[in-house]
Amino acid sequence: MRIPQKKIHYHFIDYLYYVGEQKYTGRIDGPMMICLPLFAPLMVLSIKLNIPIIDSGWGFCIGILIIVVTACYLIDKLYERNNRGERVLKHFKKTVWGSEPVMAAFILIWFLTNISLTLFLLKP
Repeated sequence: MRIPQKKIHYHFIDYLYYVGEQKYTGRIDGPMMICLPLFAPLMVLSIKLNIPIIDSGWGFCIGILIIVVTACYLIDKLYERNNRGERVLKHFKKTVWGSEPVMAAFILIWFLTNISLTLFLLKP
């Protein structure tokens, strides 16, 4: 007897995962598409709030990078669980969101939003 799969609700993070998993983005995979643009705002925010990850200099950048890579690993494992990654890929491929112009516009908006957030946080 087969276990019925629960109906899942798709959200913004699922679409980021879908866009990253498409070969359109080059070498960026799904979890990196979610985490990579958040790298710069996370660095600026931790400097502004004086959160001591590692003292300063290269150690600070390496500490933030370790956090981002760990987050990518955890996101990857979450999407492997219950085949959510495959289900997300099937779902968005059938919708208008799966077309290349929509994905290109979304990638542009996602990166510009994070760049503008970084610049906003840099203001004194």
